[in-house]
Amino acid sequence: MINPKTVVNFYNLLKNQRLDISQLRELQNQKLRKIIKHAYDNVIYYHKLFDSAGILPEDIRSVNDLHKIPITTKSCLRDLDIREIISKNARPDDCIKMITSGESGIPFEFYLGPEEYDYWKLLLLRFHMANGMRLTDKCTVLAYPLRFPKNKRWFQRLGVLRHIYISALDPAKKYTDKIIKSNPDVILGYASALKLFAKEAEKRKDINIRPKSILSSGEMLDSETRFIVKKTFGIQIADLYSVIETGPIAWECPFHEGYHINIDSVVLECVKNGKIASYGEKGRLICTNLFNFTMPMIRYSVNDVAVLTKKTCSCGRGFPLLEKIEGRSLDFITLPDDRVISPAVILIMLRRLIGQAQHKVIQKEKDKILIQLVPGKNFREESIASLKREMQKELNAAINIDVEIVEEIKKSRSGKMRSVISEVANNL
Repeated sequence: MINPKTVVNFYNLLKNQRLDISQLRELQNQKLRKIIKHAYDNVIYYHKLFDSAGILPEDIRSVNDLHKIPITTKSCLRDLDIREIISKNARPDDCIKMITSGESGIPFEFYLGPEEYDYWKLLLLRFHMANGMRLTDKCTVLAYPLRFPKNKRWFQRLGVLRHIYISALDPAKKYTDKIIKSNPDVILGYASALKLFAKEAEKRKDINIRPKSILSSGEMLDSETRFIVKKTFGIQIADLYSVIETGPIAWECPFHEGYHINIDSVVLECVKNGKIASYGEKGRLICTNLFNFTMPMIRYSVNDVAVLTKKTCSCGRGFPLLEKIEGRSLDFITLPDDRVISPAVILIMLRRLIGQAQHKVIQKEKDKILIQLVPGKNFREESIASLKREMQKELNAAINIDVEIVEEIKKSRSGKMRSVISEVANNL
């Protein structure tokens, strides 16, 4: 049977889209005060953290007071006993366990209660429906197989929220065949998998599916993927920004004027050099989840870089906007002169120099970059020397660039494709 609380929560999430920014801020502050008090009273880690900072729950009355709380990172939590970071009245065996992809080399286990997990799903559904999905539509999900649900929910057997799950670890040809066969109304997947699917579909004459919406999540969505999807299917891809530890954070609507921040379920701070970044300025994202009382995440650094904007969306929703998501802070290239270059800039540069060839950039030291390259049909040996020369010139830096020719660019264990990886610390 359906939980009445789930119905009420979904009604409220839909209603919140019609609130103005002042109403949304008041709702956010109410939820913030509640989660802060709960964390202090019930979670050993946060009780100790607050005491060490000399603050009490009543010192945090609004989002403007959050700066008083020290930032928490994954490294702060991963070596602690589970009883220190989970609410004292929660039993891990009764919870839904989620595991981060571990692309940074540090997987992390995260817990939600059943009702909190349902709320997470409702936030996803709000994003889907805002982009044209109906409850009776058939949705194909292209993602990591270990995150697929093991059983259908009762309402799915009645034709509501039908989902077909396909592994993003499969070769593109194989999962393209499966998507064609499923003939979905909606396709949801990692950006890299959707790009490969669109490229495969573009080559084939037997493809006649016409999804009404294509949604991406789990990876940085680049402009090339947006272009290829629109060219192939005639529709604009909509992106969701979500993090396992804090849930769905921000999403695009059909107007594509920025990412609507779910401030009714999360507090999002954009920080640079320890201070709140100005509008239009790049900063590291710090998140506070407002609905997970099982394992609260307060001022948690998600290692992503983004830009906030004062602009509002023409769709009329009151949610504030992220102007753009620049990428993981770990994926920014730091040059010998300490300039920090966005992964988006690196990828645009490479596309101009080598076209559509698959590639991956790996930086292990400030003055050393490795480019893995799958040669395209027009590839020539002299292209390597030209690529090195042009990149050094455009970066204007004393940096060694090596090119490694490979047969394929390997995905991470989760099926995602990180195009730029840096192991060099930056000042973001």
